[in-house]
Amino acid sequence: MADVAVAVSILLLLFALLATGVLIAMALRMPSPVEPGQLAPAPSPRPRRARAYHDDITPQPERGRVRLMSRLLFARRTSDAITLDCTLVAVEGQLPPDVDPPQGLPFTLRLRCPDTTWFAGRVEELLTEWAEENRELMLELSPDRGKVRTTIASGGSSVHLELAGAAGLGSGLSAA
Repeated sequence: MADVAVAVSILLLLFALLATGVLIAMALRMPSPVEPGQLAPAPSPRPRRARAYHDDITPQPERGRVRLMSRLLFARRTSDAITLDCTLVAVEGQLPPDVDPPQGLPFTLRLRCPDTTWFAGRVEELLTEWAEENRELMLELSPDRGKVRTTIASGGSSVHLELAGAAGLGSGLSAA
């Protein structure tokens, strides 16, 4: 019986060491932290085309991609969606012709809730915390196989969800 207890103890110790090694390796691969108040640049999923020498040297957002610099006011979750109430700070990217939002415009985004309950709860907690802190967010909307993917970022943290609907920005930013 004592041999079994020793063997189990050794296995648990090896498992703990392995888990520690994996966590250290993951921590070393994480990007550097960003200063409070600054937004980390979102990684581009595809490389951009090479520019000719006469092109404008300022980077342009990918076609169809829109970045909304916003202040988060409220975040709430229902069974199927997370709703964000925001005010607009600035827009980067080409907007549809029927969308011309002024600075300070209030708008609402509905995002599909994650399938996993614990993950949806954690996302809601994070967004509620950001709303309580009146954080400035970068909301990036990008088309992806007939859907609109939404990246919500503040500081070094980001969440990626599917857009279910938008109100207050014009009809050109709907998820349909």
